[in-house]
Amino acid sequence: MRRVIIALFLSFLFIGIGLYISSNTSPFSLDNVKRIAQTDNLLTDQAFFLKFGDYLSNGFIWDMLDIKQFNSWVVVWSLGTISLFSFFHLLIDKLFFRKFYEEPSIFDAVRRGFLIVIIFIGAIYLRLINGLVWYNVASIALLSFCIEIFYLNLRRKKS
Repeated sequence: MRRVIIALFLSFLFIGIGLYISSNTSPFSLDNVKRIAQTDNLLTDQAFFLKFGDYLSNGFIWDMLDIKQFNSWVVVWSLGTISLFSFFHLLIDKLFFRKFYEEPSIFDAVRRGFLIVIIFIGAIYLRLINGLVWYNVASIALLSFCIEIFYLNLRRKKS
């Protein structure tokens, strides 16, 4: 049960850090945003926000992003999601599938959380390159499912 509480603590920690990063930092490079606003002759914030959808759909969003800030945001929120998923996975595993003296499998929980996060990160990056179509996300989900099946088959052959 100690692992379940540690996973819950880590999820609160990473989600708190993610909220702090999301509210106090910007994923955009201010110099690049000013440069793009000047080249497109966007004088007000409202004009920029109206044009923002075009930047997103054309892939110019990468010119505005501060890659270090964006990647740190993705990593922190991914770790928070993995630890929260691991908490629920470990809790359900301990309560319903393990005997009283057996420990839940932390490796399985983290691996499955990682595969779920890969699907979400893939969808975010597909949205940023204007490739968010249902079959692209479905292919990422299918790849994650195939990796899980492959690992389970490898583990079954070893034992």
